Amino acid sequence: MKKLNISIDVGGTHSRLQCEIIENETTHQKSAEYKAVIGDKIALEKFIQSSIKDFTDLTPEKCIVGFAGAIIDRQKVAVTNWLKRPVISKTDLIKWGLP
Repeated sequence: MKKLNISIDVGGTHSRLQCEIIENETTHQKSAEYKAVIGDKIALEKFIQSSIKDFTDLTPEKCIVGFAGAIIDRQKVAVTNWLKRPVISKTDLIKWGLP
């Protein structure tokens, strides 16, 4: 059974995302590294959704996200390098299609 794992680096200026298809506990395929200049929450949502749209036949199983910001209550993060320091929550990530 194939599984989709997603890695995301949400930086202060650039954000990166890469998908891996795992089969039999081995990396079967890696996507290209998606990269975009992002500075707000809406742009991040669109970036994530457009990057994973090529994998609609697979449900994301695991995801790791690194943020340029402080984690609050293990449930959300304030992105310190963006204007107005928006807060992104686990709920936001789930709404955007992440596990």
